[in-house]
Amino acid sequence: MLLPATAVAFDSRKDLSFSTSYCSAITVAPFLQQAMHLDFWYHSHALAIDKLIDNGSYTDPRVLLPPVANNRILRISAALQQRTTTAWIRGIIEISFRPQKLFYMACPQCHQPNSFAGTSIVQCEYCQANIELLPRACITIFIADSSGSLAATAMGTEAENLINYSTAELHYLYEQKIDLASYLMRTLQKKDKTVLR
Repeated sequence: MLLPATAVAFDSRKDLSFSTSYCSAITVAPFLQQAMHLDFWYHSHALAIDKLIDNGSYTDPRVLLPPVANNRILRISAALQQRTTTAWIRGIIEISFRPQKLFYMACPQCHQPNSFAGTSIVQCEYCQANIELLPRACITIFIADSSGSLAATAMGTEAENLINYSTAELHYLYEQKIDLASYLMRTLQKKDKTVLR
């Protein structure tokens, strides 16, 4: 296994510990022949790997999940009949018709919803951390094609990317009493999207 990393600290909790400098590659327990090939491969691609890490490509879904070939995209009815829980589908997206405020107040560490009101420091109901609750985007959508439909919930950055609003903007618009769900429903209707279920 080859692990490209920006910086790594390791402690075996016994007598071995080490840390790396910026932009390192670590090979974990390879056979000698594989280690030589991995070392050669890494050094041959070191500049490209460094560039990917510097650009934060490991957080960009367009780099991690490049466009999908059409023969891998399933109709919704076929995806729902599969035993696997992941499939590429294409459909028309609509926002759920039920009223929703498009965010919830969550712990910034475990992302679990918390019921405390106000902005003071509270203890998270789930991870017990002392935190200040932050809004986290959450949107329920329907995806349909000619074969069927399904409901999905997008959260966090996935929800923000889907609706092109940050969570801070959603929170502000909610406080201004703007019916954001109706607005977003109009903008997302008939928008063709390929999504991962």
